[in-house]
Amino acid sequence: MIDEFDDFSERAHIDSEEAPMGGGAVWSSDRQSGPSGQFEATLPAGLHISIGKAGIRTHSEKYGGFESTEPCLSFVKIEEDGAFFNSQLDGGAIRSLGYFLPPQAFESAGSVLQLINETAQNKPMVLLKGGAMIAATRLLCPLGDEFQGDVRTMLLQARVLELIALIGSTIEPGMDKSICPLSQRRARKARDYIEAHLDSQLELLVLARHCQVSERTLTHAFRATFDESVMHYVARRRMEQGAQNLQEGANIAAAAYSVGYTPNAFSAAFKKHFGMSPSHYNR
Repeated sequence: MIDEFDDFSERAHIDSEEAPMGGGAVWSSDRQSGPSGQFEATLPAGLHISIGKAGIRTHSEKYGGFESTEPCLSFVKIEEDGAFFNSQLDGGAIRSLGYFLPPQAFESAGSVLQLINETAQNKPMVLLKGGAMIAATRLLCPLGDEFQGDVRTMLLQARVLELIALIGSTIEPGMDKSICPLSQRRARKARDYIEAHLDSQLELLVLARHCQVSERTLTHAFRATFDESVMHYVARRRMEQGAQNLQEGANIAAAAYSVGYTPNAFSAAFKKHFGMSPSHYNR
């Protein structure tokens, strides 16, 4: 899709793969270690969605860019062929996943992709943080070599579909248009605080004080916006983050402490949530 990046990938020892999807293309890149480097790329017209974990600086005069050493989730609508981006990647591990949809494919695109496309219209690159980005990092785990051919393509497509859904939920949290904007802002503020403090004591009173509202007001706003209670969201996200840490190689004790549990309490909560123990999940 981007010849300049393909050339750079070969020099920088980045393994890349691509698969068709809905008139566009799914792509994935991975390396455990390698050199730093700079490359220039010209993106084709269409919607570009990506999540990556690397030290990166990228910029376009027309579409902006970003600099990050943490996992980042972004999307941009390129209006015409030839958008020039200058990018610098640090040495070390790199993982990324993305989707490109050309303009002619939008007629048959689903409603969530249409929503993302409309959000990106005539705007610089959008960088997402908080819940959607954190939840999406699990999609960067490498696919095993046992998945090949059509099965591998299907798994890549499934990951991108989940990525699209997560972005859509961030753009339009909750489907009830009657929820007042102030309630939505309070709920998002609480959600972002939760995502940033999964390893801390997260009590309803603490969250309400952070949002400068009463516990009752926050409870109503959060459920109305996300169709889930505050503390149920906290428990679910802690288990999801703990599972992700296990996938990335953490032992049970480290995974437990990273989300505010003792190992014994984590194991009990994990089994209740996933229906299996952390040790079984690791196997």
